[in-house]
Amino acid sequence: MDRYADSLIKHLSIANCQLSTFSLEPPIRSSRVNLFWRDQVYPRLAKAHQGGINHVLDHSYAHLLNFLSPRKTVITCHDLIPLEYEKDPVIVGKFRSLVSNLTKAAFIIADSLSTKEDLLTKLSVPKEKIEVIYLGVDPIFRPLLPDEKARVANKYSLPEGRIIMSHSNTLAYKNIEGMLRAFREVLLANDLSYFVRVGTEPLTKTQRNLVWELGISDNLYEIINPSDEELVGLYNCADVFLSPSFKEGFGLTVLQSLACGTPVVVSSGTSLEEIAGEVGVYADPTRVEEIAKAILSVFSEQPATVRGKEALVRRASGFTWEKTARETLEVYESINNLPRLR
Repeated sequence: MDRYADSLIKHLSIANCQLSTFSLEPPIRSSRVNLFWRDQVYPRLAKAHQGGINHVLDHSYAHLLNFLSPRKTVITCHDLIPLEYEKDPVIVGKFRSLVSNLTKAAFIIADSLSTKEDLLTKLSVPKEKIEVIYLGVDPIFRPLLPDEKARVANKYSLPEGRIIMSHSNTLAYKNIEGMLRAFREVLLANDLSYFVRVGTEPLTKTQRNLVWELGISDNLYEIINPSDEELVGLYNCADVFLSPSFKEGFGLTVLQSLACGTPVVVSSGTSLEEIAGEVGVYADPTRVEEIAKAILSVFSEQPATVRGKEALVRRASGFTWEKTARETLEVYESINNLPRLR
């Protein structure tokens, strides 16, 4: 979400949109202060700094719609995943109460058709209020030359063999368990396969125990919080990028992988189909054997040709931050033509 905010602001500025951004951190860091700041102080400060049009860039701040002028406020909804995959009923209740404020906005920008469908079915948002605007991919994500890839492989001591990469958090909807079980099946078919898992936090204790139970620890590499430059190299070193999520709001890591020319195996029936399109390899995320088979199908092909990489890169090239900003600006402009709300 930070990448979205930074990229959108940058490209709206390039488009000569007059912007003022408002984001203040609490003066003291503690859970109680943060909560009070988020719920009580920040909304009132935001109200005092309203513009001609307001854009709330993160649906987890939907409570701001109780303080900003609804008729001139746009909000971006990245996903409603907690409504399906959060186990704690208290958290689900709080999240539903929060996102119910989305309906007050003049327009809601959804990252994908999948998120739009969730807004329609789970929150009963009128369809005329929703605009689907895809995210973009930064130019840094691109195919690298062999010597550039070699430097990254050496830095992380990546072995010779087939490399499967994933890049995700450890939450249930990401299907980490399914990935690990599918990797074991791949390893039985090709013992020179390696799983490189990238994330913002290490695997959980339960997930780590599963690694040991499956006997795949020697072929598992875990890399936490690499820089964008390092991430580009890792995408390029991978033979396949794996993302069999049960649900996604968009799928930025899949888009980044395609931009680097790396084949992707992703879950069918999710927003990832919108991203990968005809160049993706698909599997049912609930079927481990199908995920493994999809990975092996990529392995069985000849090493990616320049022409093959071009198809992947070309697919990613349709998603630009310039396009995101242009379509967002069109939403802003349409607010002036809204009928007056009663």
